Amino acid sequence: MDSWNRWGRLFLAFLVFLSLLLHTLSKTRETIGEMLWACYVASAILAIGLLLNKPRWVAVGFLFEATLEFPAWLLDALATQATTFTSCFGKCCDRSQAWEQSARPLDETLA
Repeated sequence: MDSWNRWGRLFLAFLVFLSLLLHTLSKTRETIGEMLWACYVASAILAIGLLLNKPRWVAVGFLFEATLEFPAWLLDALATQATTFTSCFGKCCDRSQAWEQSARPLDETLA
């Protein structure tokens, strides 16, 4: 079980980093500065937390994504009626890490 958690964490970190890389590559010279927005920084913190097994970092990234980033992205997508595959992929990857965290007991996650 422990090795599954380790490999699961690494796989989820890889997915989040991959989503950030693909989204970066989809940006133009004019829009590359958007990669410094807080939502992308929170995704990077989440992925680093998964990689280094730092549950609090994962919690910070996930809570930011779940409470601010996703609702704002959803409202923007509905208002403009436009989004990109890489943006959708990133949102799915960020929330998929909740699966890994939900497998841990609460006292272990917050320790």
